[in-house]
Amino acid sequence: MKFIANSLLDIDGQRTYPGCCVELDADTAAPLVACGFIYPDPDDVSEDEADEQPAAEDAVTGHLDPAQFESMTAAELRKMADDMGIKGTKGKNKAQLIAEICAQEVSVAAEDAAASPDDL
Repeated sequence: MKFIANSLLDIDGQRTYPGCCVELDADTAAPLVACGFIYPDPDDVSEDEADEQPAAEDAVTGHLDPAQFESMTAAELRKMADDMGIKGTKGKNKAQLIAEICAQEVSVAAEDAAASPDDL
């Protein structure tokens, strides 16, 4: 099943950035979903499961914390920005890339935000 990352994760040695898609088996995904680190990809959900998804009004929006990106290199940040669809990253320094990434609005299910508000 496919999932979308809510935060920077290392899964089986693979770095996954917020907003990026990752394919995981149910056993691996369950604790990550429960903690709010990932959520099911809405484009990969069956019709029955789609009815169980929270409505858009049940989502909380916010911005990522710049501190979580300080250990990343400019090249990693540039790739993450590209994966998030941010244009014009070529030639920007690390601080500028972090600012661009954190300027993007992200959303999580309301119950996940209530459980871990620092993840926004």
